[in-house]
Amino acid sequence: MALVVGFGPVEVNANVIRASLACIGSAAVYALSGTYMKERAQGVPALGMTAGSLVVATVALVPALPGPLPAQLLLDWKIATAVLGLSLLCSAAAYVLYFRLLADAGPTRSRTVTLLIPVFAALWGAMFLGEPVGVGTVIGGAVILLATALVLELGQHPGALRRGTIPTSRQ
Repeated sequence: MALVVGFGPVEVNANVIRASLACIGSAAVYALSGTYMKERAQGVPALGMTAGSLVVATVALVPALPGPLPAQLLLDWKIATAVLGLSLLCSAAAYVLYFRLLADAGPTRSRTVTLLIPVFAALWGAMFLGEPVGVGTVIGGAVILLATALVLELGQHPGALRRGTIPTSRQ
């Protein structure tokens, strides 16, 4: 990640330490949750897993709200449309696909899509926001792509992509 986004001076203080620990903790929970879900949620439909996950996440985040929202925000159709679009199209639809992928491909292979997020973030930033792409970004992106290929064992199974299948020898 440091290669993709660049190195820079960071003042180490309590907020930086808390943020770093939160990132490490969330990555650990994220990694463990796929394996847990694969083992414990066999046979549960992807739509049910999606609904349950989003309801639990919503309830968990409610205490973090800063306070009552102004009425004009709740009644504005543009805001309501944006929230519904983000929640239904971006989160719910993606979760349905993800839980199906988790059931079909296993936790390791289904998590590889998240490795590509920084690469696409840098790409979209360069394309739409004119953000600079330096040597570090290109090298970092190449490292991420190589790591993804290694996790998927692409080099060990010639022709797997040509046949349209990903080998399932290790999940």
